[in-house]
Amino acid sequence: MAINSYISMDETNALLPDISNQSAHMYEYLYPNGFIGGVPRPENRYGLMQITAIANNENVVAGDITYIFVTALGSPSANQVHIKIQPTVRESCVILANTVLLGTVDTDNVAYGSGVTYNPTFLGLFTTQRIQSTKEGLTAGNNLIFVQREIDSAAATLTSTTTCTLIAPTRVFRHRYTFTKK
Repeated sequence: MAINSYISMDETNALLPDISNQSAHMYEYLYPNGFIGGVPRPENRYGLMQITAIANNENVVAGDITYIFVTALGSPSANQVHIKIQPTVRESCVILANTVLLGTVDTDNVAYGSGVTYNPTFLGLFTTQRIQSTKEGLTAGNNLIFVQREIDSAAATLTSTTTCTLIAPTRVFRHRYTFTKK
């Protein structure tokens, strides 16, 4: 018994809007906030920062939240997060990235101000590899990638008083990562 799988062009054209709408809903369900497999889409704005030194009371401002590096945790104000300075800059940067991304629960190294959990404006990622966005790039080091969550919004604030190289958030339609063999 043969199954007739032929569909006329009229039937196909009638299905297209419905299929397109279902695909959009499925895409949003599978990839909330426009992320594909954990990787932001090109429409997102990316800010890059390479921190080379951190001192007490220096900060990183990402969106509306100020991350303050301190030698001893205190009681931060609203929209502030205290991050205890670690033995290495790299360890401090990893804690900063996790705090921006997830609102990490680490009472030994992080203290949150009232109403702060994770950063609603940015995702925070850390890499020691070289990264380039547009014509500017960062050499291998303690590199933080700040990915703006909202696609249609204007560039959010990204500043720092730490010793760092900062590339302001901008839309990037390709990134180039260089991985080296050790």
